[in-house]
Amino acid sequence: MITDFIIDKMSSYIVGGMRPETAAYFTRGELAAIYKGQHYSKDVSGAFRVTPPPKTLHVATAMGKADAAIMEILKYYAENAKRERTETIDRLIAEMIQAGINTNKFNEILRGAEGAS
Repeated sequence: MITDFIIDKMSSYIVGGMRPETAAYFTRGELAAIYKGQHYSKDVSGAFRVTPPPKTLHVATAMGKADAAIMEILKYYAENAKRERTETIDRLIAEMIQAGINTNKFNEILRGAEGAS
């Protein structure tokens, strides 16, 4: 239940354009507010009510599970973001080579990229 909440919240924040680290901060804050009785959500009638915390978990246990889930999500985004950046840079370099770009600056960038890998 906690993990589903974390995934849903973080995903919606990230899809909305928020950085994963910021989404984690907001999600953790929202979960903490639920446990403190300071979070409101709409019920089935559309009225705002205090969001009830899950009754099955102690606050410290829930926040520990939340932190673990958030760390896994952040790790996932970090790994995929790095892979996506690398793929994008590789595609850009290939297109520039194919287009015949051969400036001193471009060659300097290529030498730097070769040295970094």
